[in-house]
Amino acid sequence: MCGSAFFTKYIYFGGLGWDVSVSPLILDSMVMNELEQWLRLDVTRFARFSRNKKGEISVVGRDAARYGHYVEVMNGWARDLRCRPDSIELFLFKQRRSRARAPVAAPRAGPRR
Repeated sequence: MCGSAFFTKYIYFGGLGWDVSVSPLILDSMVMNELEQWLRLDVTRFARFSRNKKGEISVVGRDAARYGHYVEVMNGWARDLRCRPDSIELFLFKQRRSRARAPVAAPRAGPRR
């Protein structure tokens, strides 16, 4: 069985060929984590989800009404920012990916004597 991220990708790429006023977007755990952790949004408005042992969103469930709300919110932001909605989604995805790849700083040693 395919998860929500697959279906939103299918909807997104299928929607690229249509002239629509509201652009469909991809919604996956990377974007959901960034919306929650970086932007401090209540992401329960956008999807049902499960968390891993670290408390991060790991699985995004299917919920048409919540996905529709996510798409409307992101399209509204895009209008306000005068950019494409998928530019915002891609930015959030890349932010999350770069944060996940960032090296963890080693503890600093005390002063040498």
